[in-house]
Amino acid sequence: EPVPAPQPEPQSSLAVHTSGMQLEESYNEYSTTNVQVKGVDEPDFLKTDGKYVYIVYDNRLVITDAYPAQDAKIVFKTALDVEPQNLQNMFLNEDRLVIFYYGTSQEEIIPEFGFEPRSQSRQTTHAEIIDISDRTNPKILRDYEIDGSFYNARMIEDYVYLITTSYVDYRYPAVPMITEDDGLTLIPDVYYFDGFDRNYNFNTVTAIDVFGDTLNSETFLMGGTGTIYVSEDSLYLTYSQDLPYAYFDSIKRDRFFDVIVPLLPEAAQIKIRNIQDDSSIVLHEKWTLMSDILQDTYNQLDKNNRQKLFSTINEKLYEYDTKLQEESRKTIIHKISLDQKNLEYSAKGSVPGSLLNQFSMDEYDGKFRIATTNEYYSHVKGNVRYSAVYTLDENLKTVGGLDKIAPNESIFSARFMGDRLYLVTFERIDPFFVIDLSENTPKILGELKIPGFSNYLHPYDDDHII
Repeated sequence: EPVPAPQPEPQSSLAVHTSGMQLEESYNEYSTTNVQVKGVDEPDFLKTDGKYVYIVYDNRLVITDAYPAQDAKIVFKTALDVEPQNLQNMFLNEDRLVIFYYGTSQEEIIPEFGFEPRSQSRQTTHAEIIDISDRTNPKILRDYEIDGSFYNARMIEDYVYLITTSYVDYRYPAVPMITEDDGLTLIPDVYYFDGFDRNYNFNTVTAIDVFGDTLNSETFLMGGTGTIYVSEDSLYLTYSQDLPYAYFDSIKRDRFFDVIVPLLPEAAQIKIRNIQDDSSIVLHEKWTLMSDILQDTYNQLDKNNRQKLFSTINEKLYEYDTKLQEESRKTIIHKISLDQKNLEYSAKGSVPGSLLNQFSMDEYDGKFRIATTNEYYSHVKGNVRYSAVYTLDENLKTVGGLDKIAPNESIFSARFMGDRLYLVTFERIDPFFVIDLSENTPKILGELKIPGFSNYLHPYDDDHII
């Protein structure tokens, strides 16, 4: 029975243990990482080329000669120069491994209007490219250190697209940068957008050539990245809209003047608007005067007319608040075009509701499709919840949608397959929906109730799904 090779002491980042085994050119078919989009690889802790199995765990890299199975043996095992909790995952591309792990960088800063330098640390992500053409003697080729925490990555052909995020330090703002051992490599351009979020992150997308020294990167100042979807041509960064506190303060004022005031008697409307337009009255005194007008107006009404007015106001406020909550609970979508090292920001869009995971999104025939669950509170109906699916064009403009799917239920799994969406919602029993997406406006073709719940759907062929 094969005995694992003893682990030697690290020599720089990789320790070497030789055994002389080389990769054969032909072997049986083998499975690869389960990915959402064909041609878009996803990182994992285990990769295989059909003969060798590559595993990263704790702080170790292990290469096993696994085929034929009866002769399997470890040909390389080492401790990486990284803390066990910091190791992320990796890609395999022919005779290259790309391993990701966390690190930290230190820099000296002088606080604003201070004089003494102080040390400041920032979290970074390492993308280490390793040559494994000799499986018994891997060699580190490049070690890129990108500011920010590892969020996710994809690989298309020979390019890795790495997404890192870092919180904006408003006291000592510093834009992300990319370095190697020999110094600074790149400071990405930073882009920002119209609109406001409560908190901002630097979201950096870096394109890395696995077989060369080509590198490109761009940083986007926006809300924290939530879920990504990557096709062969585009990267979609999404997150739930998080409106600033000032937005909700302005809403109270808007709903008063847009909904309540127009329903009051005309004389009261004129008095209130005159007060609002009078710049000589300080802000806190304006409401005192307006509330007095409201009280006087109500005192002049008999009980029935007052109740009728209150009922009408509550009805209009419910309609206003419902629409407002639906519009404020949105998923923001940013689209970035990918072409090897070229990164080009393409479009921004939004849809009501929130995402479950990456399988709730898809790109097909130039259209972007997305399934969400919308949930909000109504003082009339209580908690309101429903699912929806939307079709967006290449500019992320909504061109069709189907909402109010499975009221009071949430999406538990979704899978797009061509012009079909398979959707499972759940509250007590699982409805399994088949939704036609061949036109811009989706439509439900059928549903099947299944006991229990499903949180993953997998295509088997054109006619079956697991």
